[in-house]
Amino acid sequence: MGWILRTTVPSVDSEALGALLWDLHATGLAEIARGDTTVTDPDSGPSDANGAPPGEGNPAPGSVDIVAGFATGPEADAAAEAVRRWTGPSGAAAPDVTVATVDDHDWLDPHRTATIDVGGHRLELLVGGAFGDGTHPSTRLALDLLAVMVRPGAAVLDVGTGTGVLALGARALGAGPVVAVDTDPEARRVALVNVTNARRLTRSVPIEVTGELPPPPTASPSPSAPPGQRRLWEWGGGELPPRRRFAVVVANLVLGEQRDVAPLIGPLVAPGGALVLAGLLTTQEADAAAIHPGFDVVERRTSGDWIGLALRRRASGP
Repeated sequence: MGWILRTTVPSVDSEALGALLWDLHATGLAEIARGDTTVTDPDSGPSDANGAPPGEGNPAPGSVDIVAGFATGPEADAAAEAVRRWTGPSGAAAPDVTVATVDDHDWLDPHRTATIDVGGHRLELLVGGAFGDGTHPSTRLALDLLAVMVRPGAAVLDVGTGTGVLALGARALGAGPVVAVDTDPEARRVALVNVTNARRLTRSVPIEVTGELPPPPTASPSPSAPPGQRRLWEWGGGELPPRRRFAVVVANLVLGEQRDVAPLIGPLVAPGGALVLAGLLTTQEADAAAIHPGFDVVERRTSGDWIGLALRRRASGP
C-alpha cells in the first residue's frame, strides 16, 4: 500500500513544485502535460482528450498534472499541506490537492509498457518506474531533434536515459556507438531490459548502459579502475581512443539538472558536434543556452509550453 498526491499547476510552476515534492520525501514523481497525453484514472473511469472525466471542466491550457508517491500517509498529508500553502513562480493561487491510498502496482507498475515508432522502428518499451514512455512532450521533442542531428555511425551519449528511449531512438536513427547513463538503479534496470529486448537494433552495435559519465576527453581510464569504469572505454572488443568525444550528446532533464551536468557534458561533445536539450519550458530557453558557452542554438522545437533545443559546438571552442 502506498499514498499518492495529485494536483494540477501551470506548466511554468511544474519544475519548482517537483523540486519541493522531492524535498518532502516523495518516492516517485510523474508530470503529465494536459492536452498532450490522454489521462485515465483507474478509479474514475474514462477521460476526455484533456484528461478530465466527462462532464467536468478542464484546466486552462498549459497545465500539468503532478502525481507524487509517498511511502507513508503522514508524509503524504504533510506534503499536501505544504503544497496548499505554496505559491509557484507564476504567482497562481495554491492548487487543489488530493491524497489517496493506492496499491503499489497502481503507482509504479513494474510491468507498465509503452510502444513508440522511431526512425521506422517500432519500439516496445518496459517503463516500470522509470521516466520516458515516449508520450511526454519533452521526450518527443528530443526524438525530433535527434532525427535532425544524428548521422549514421555518429557516437551518441544519452544523459539521464530513464527507460533508454532516447538511446534506442538514436540507435534506430543509425547512431553507434551509443552510451546511456543514469544514476538511478531502477532506470538502469529498465533501460537494460529495453536494450536487451531491442535485439534488431543492438545486435551489431550494442548500447552501453551505465551509472557513470565517461571520463573527460583529457583523461584515460586507469589500469586499476574497476571493470565497470573501464567498460565505458571498451566497444565491440576494442577500446575507444582516450580522447574520444561524442558527435551528439542528449540530455532530457529539467533546468536545475541541466545546470548540474553542463560542466560535465559540454567537454564530451566533439568540435562541431551537437548538444540536444529537452525537459525545458519555453521560458527557459535563454537560461539553458547560457549554461553552455561555446555552443550556438541551431534548432528549436516547441510543443505547448515545452521546448527542445539543439546546440552546435563551435569548431574553435574549448
